[in-house]
Amino acid sequence: MLEFNISHGVLVGGAYPDHLITLSDLEKENLEKTIIDYTSGSKKIKLAKEIKAVAITIQQAGPQQRKTYIICGRPQGLNEDSQFNEYFCETLLQYLSERNPLVNFLNACVDGVACDTTFVINVLNDFLSGKKSYLANKHANHVAKAIRNQFVTGTYVISLGTMSIFG
Repeated sequence: MLEFNISHGVLVGGAYPDHLITLSDLEKENLEKTIIDYTSGSKKIKLAKEIKAVAITIQQAGPQQRKTYIICGRPQGLNEDSQFNEYFCETLLQYLSERNPLVNFLNACVDGVACDTTFVINVLNDFLSGKKSYLANKHANHVAKAIRNQFVTGTYVISLGTMSIFG
């Protein structure tokens, strides 16, 4: 669904990079035509079907500290293949190295859709080659997807602290 945010003068609801479109004064005045243009007309954009979200889980969090933080999200098409996972992981590593070198990033876990398979395989290859310090895997609770992935790849990875266990 494409919506107009009056307070900011933007259209929201498109898939990245059209998730936030600033409208000109002319487009705002003729809003009905503008929305038609963006949904089915000359400026048609792909609407977002889902949001890829990033959550960080803290191990050994203190008693008053939350264990999970939602960091960001990106509107996208259904099961869209993108560089979002790579970008976020590299950005997080850079941030930690500059701001808090005592904190380690251990594992990136994706929800199990096929479009994330290349990301997981590339990270595992780079980890085994000594190019990356973290692992990637698919979320084990996606049972049907996990069974399919075992048939396709024949293996799965579990991380325990800094040690990886291959099954």
